[in-house]
Amino acid sequence: MIVTVAGMGVNSIGVRQIAASVGTGDTQLIAGTAAVVRRLHVVLGLLGAALLVLFAEKFSTLTFGNEGRRGAIMLLSVAALCRLVSAGQGALLQGMRRIFDLAHSGSIGTLLGAVASILLVSIFRESGVAPSIVLGAAIGLGLAWWYSRRLQVRPIRMPLTTIRVEASEMLALGLVFMVSALAQTGGANIVRSLVVRILGTESAGLYQAAWALGGLYVGMILTAMGADFYPRLVSAAKDNLECNRLVNEQAQFSLLLAGLGVISTVTFASLAIWLFYTAEFLAAVDVLRWFCVGMALRVITWPMGFINVTKGRKGLLLFRNSPGAS
Repeated sequence: MIVTVAGMGVNSIGVRQIAASVGTGDTQLIAGTAAVVRRLHVVLGLLGAALLVLFAEKFSTLTFGNEGRRGAIMLLSVAALCRLVSAGQGALLQGMRRIFDLAHSGSIGTLLGAVASILLVSIFRESGVAPSIVLGAAIGLGLAWWYSRRLQVRPIRMPLTTIRVEASEMLALGLVFMVSALAQTGGANIVRSLVVRILGTESAGLYQAAWALGGLYVGMILTAMGADFYPRLVSAAKDNLECNRLVNEQAQFSLLLAGLGVISTVTFASLAIWLFYTAEFLAAVDVLRWFCVGMALRVITWPMGFINVTKGRKGLLLFRNSPGAS
């Protein structure tokens, strides 16, 4: 949630700006936009880290009902910084449509992060949860930096006034994007907090297990398709007919690819829970099926959510969840 707030929606707006710059073919403009996006993410990363450190005690009380997790939450400030800085590198890769590099970086990072998390939590149990999140974020940052440095974007020196003007434009649209995204991430965090405080940590574990599994297949499909779809839609933002064609085409692909996974998960929910977790998690089957119904609705509307972003319609973004937050 802090990454969403401190990020100010600049990640998705950065992709939009870089894709638009690439469409002009102006290397000077591309280099300037990339520099602003990278530097802005570093500043926002430091802001997010500071928020977690300063309000760690309050976040612990609001989430867990006590101050016992204060130290772990303060440690997460490092993860927030790493995630926001790596988001700047990822925006550059996506905006320049280096989809293979983006996918390679994400898949390797996920694999290494999962291995590191399993080892830390297995050895240190609850005390290893926060360090595992930090290590996963650090791995993601290292990979994003490694792949982005291979781009042919030459360094450029920009006056501070120019950086300030371009950053202000991104933040103006990003603020609206962030409010829309926060409605989803903040809502999800509130629900989890209520489950922990009212029903206990065991019920929270069942809820989180169903949530993660319900969005696993659909999330992979939409994330993979969105990596290329978003920059393509940005390049056609001024052509309504082309935008309409791209959105309809993407909606059909989304339904074809994701629909099978949703139906299969609903049908074999018990087997999926047993395979990914243990028999002790079977109480989450009904919750998982409800999540799958929600995912099916998300697939239908997902491509349309990009239109307002690519066209920069700030007002409409407030009334519709942004695709980047889904």
